[in-house]
Amino acid sequence: MPLSIEDVQPLLVLQQIDLEIRQKQKQLDALPQRAQIAEARRKRAQIQEKGEQVSALRANVERELEHQRFEDAQLAEKQEQTQEKIASESGDYRAVEALTQELEGFAQRRTALAEKIGGLKTRKAQVDQVAAQVDAALAAINAQEQKAVESFQQEGGALTEAIARAQAAREDLAGKVDADILARYEKTAQRLAGVGIARLEGQRCTACRNTIEDNRMPQIRREAPLSTCPHCGRLLVVG
Repeated sequence: MPLSIEDVQPLLVLQQIDLEIRQKQKQLDALPQRAQIAEARRKRAQIQEKGEQVSALRANVERELEHQRFEDAQLAEKQEQTQEKIASESGDYRAVEALTQELEGFAQRRTALAEKIGGLKTRKAQVDQVAAQVDAALAAINAQEQKAVESFQQEGGALTEAIARAQAAREDLAGKVDADILARYEKTAQRLAGVGIARLEGQRCTACRNTIEDNRMPQIRREAPLSTCPHCGRLLVVG
């Protein structure tokens, strides 16, 4: 059955819907929140990596501190035992002298340990401070991401809903277009930035704006109501 102008008019409406979908999809893809979210996640990964390093460092410091404290506790116990021995050997000068020297050795070692433990405590306090800074930075970046996500959901949600409505309208309208013509239109639109159909105004294509030569016009008139622009290859509504 020959086509009528009423058969091809829905294509023009379909194209308007397609262009609207493309535009809103571009707006959705270009929302700045996308980049903000990606940047926040990139920074969070860096902060988390730093946090893991700090946690490992703190664990090493705490382990070393525990080791030094354990040794100090052992020395304190040995000091106490040696003191008791000195008291029990009070009549044996040589034994007391040897025990006293041993006691002095314990004291010297404990003094050195006290300095080391103090240094480790200072180092732990520094690590704890860095860990607190990491936690604060992580909380701040999480808040930034959440804010960007909420903003994206608000703006992007409206665009997504508009796209869904347009796609539903497109599906309904596409069902009213001849399948072969629809396939030609979609193939052409994909090739030509979404504009697959135009009108003939006088001898000019409304899409590429080129004037069609006189010798080609009879063929285009014969193909009415739907021909093809010889310049851009778009479907051309004639009449």
